[in-house]
Amino acid sequence: MIQPLLTRVRHWTLTTLYQSQVITHLGDLPVVSLRTEHADFLRIIRLSFELIETLDPRRAARVIHHTRWIVEASLALGPRSGRYCPQLSVIELDFDYDPDFGDDLRHAAYFAGVLVHEATHGLLAHKGFHYTTDQRVQIERICVAEENRFLLKTNRLREGLGDNLQFKFDPCLWEDAWQMGRWEKFTRSLKRSWSASSGEPAAN
Repeated sequence: MIQPLLTRVRHWTLTTLYQSQVITHLGDLPVVSLRTEHADFLRIIRLSFELIETLDPRRAARVIHHTRWIVEASLALGPRSGRYCPQLSVIELDFDYDPDFGDDLRHAAYFAGVLVHEATHGLLAHKGFHYTTDQRVQIERICVAEENRFLLKTNRLREGLGDNLQFKFDPCLWEDAWQMGRWEKFTRSLKRSWSASSGEPAAN
């Protein structure tokens, strides 16, 4: 009895927070930032969504249909990571703009791929494929395949752009996330939040 009540309170609290931190809309899809500085994120996320709509309307429809919020937040897995929260249909992005990573187009293509990946989690959850220990490897395999299929289309914009962003699926890449407990995820997220607000690198 207590747990469902706590869950409802948590969801209401997060929804209220998101509503107060909307920085733009991509069509009807609200974009939220939980950081004080979000100019780079705003510029890149708009371009990312434009790339998906232009290059891959079917996957753009998936993002729209299975996402209620896109949220810039600090995640336990660190910069340029993403997460899908099925309870609220939220895509969370730990945005990071690094000139050494590339220009605006490369950042936008990368985060467009993350949006496709996370929206695929939403599609699979909608179809009843829950993120359990037994199913998580296959779910991530599907999401990576969809991300890579989209990234391949970005080669039309610049030779080799998508080829250089694609990656081979390896379950080991998710081991940290799968082994991490809730408390560790919480403390790592706090460290990332402090890092994002102070400009200092987060300690492990």
